[in-house]
Amino acid sequence: VGGGYGTAIIPGGWDLVLTPITIDSAKLIDPSFDMTYMSGYYFTFVSTFLIAITSALVTIKVIEPKLGKYVPNNEEDKEEYEEKLTPEKIYAGKKALQGLGIFILAIIVMCIPQSSPFRSPTGSLVFGAPLMASLQTLIILFFFIPALIYAKLTKQVNSVKDLATVLSEAVKGVAPFIVLAIVISQFLSFFSQSNLGTVLAIKGGEFLKSLSVPTSIICLLFLILVSFINIFVVSGSAKYLIFGPIFVPMLMQLGLHPSFTQVLYRMGDAMTNHLSPLNAFFVILLTLIQKYDKNVGMGTIFSYMIPYTVAYFIAISAFSLLWLALGFAPGIGSTIFI
Repeated sequence: VGGGYGTAIIPGGWDLVLTPITIDSAKLIDPSFDMTYMSGYYFTFVSTFLIAITSALVTIKVIEPKLGKYVPNNEEDKEEYEEKLTPEKIYAGKKALQGLGIFILAIIVMCIPQSSPFRSPTGSLVFGAPLMASLQTLIILFFFIPALIYAKLTKQVNSVKDLATVLSEAVKGVAPFIVLAIVISQFLSFFSQSNLGTVLAIKGGEFLKSLSVPTSIICLLFLILVSFINIFVVSGSAKYLIFGPIFVPMLMQLGLHPSFTQVLYRMGDAMTNHLSPLNAFFVILLTLIQKYDKNVGMGTIFSYMIPYTVAYFIAISAFSLLWLALGFAPGIGSTIFI
């Protein structure tokens, strides 16, 4: 899960969060710069399989042999963690999937006509298309529609008040980021008013140029920096709000397209997600493991997570440098070099 965080088979998610930050950061160097939400899609799509294979090899060859034979708890413990699927829930699940299917079909049908409101003036569904600008809303609806159908049929939501309660409970999980975003917004405003971000980016880029360090080494160091900071600042969007305005224009001066900087950031972020005790999922993992082994603590988890980080670092670094050497476009409408 930690490694897969930076990858994507279905475009969306992190692309919607990071791309606007990348565009604003790149405009420090090129005020006319723009790129699509799928500018890094080729890279993240291929890296999905890289991370999956790497994770499988580490799990099978390194982790599982260390764990020994698992002896299940008694039947009472087993029943405690098993959720029974009632006919009502099965029926609600089927209807939720049908609702999702109808929604997806409706979007596809709306995209087909050349006069579709989702198409750009040139008829494209990608470049300058309202479809790309609407991805965030469409993804929200993608999850909201089947969830609402399921909740209604299982009587978890019977009124607008119930729906508001459920939604407010869900938002509690991102409350720490909202608080952090307020502080970061002041930081970004200071950067904007003082032009410090522009100065750091330009001077930093000029300094890197003067060192005559190969671009591949700079990319490798960027991966290491992001993965290290990730242990202390878990929120990927919060880190990028700080990193983006500095490193995107800095690497642009070395000739790297902002879309490649963005995918490098995502992969660096994925290397150490599972190592940070500040990660909310770390606590969930600890709780889950203790259902099966009461003696497991944070030290045990760290010892089993480190092999994944080592394997990810080797695989991701080699993959990124190979992609850079071959000069493949990171995604649709982008190039690896400006």
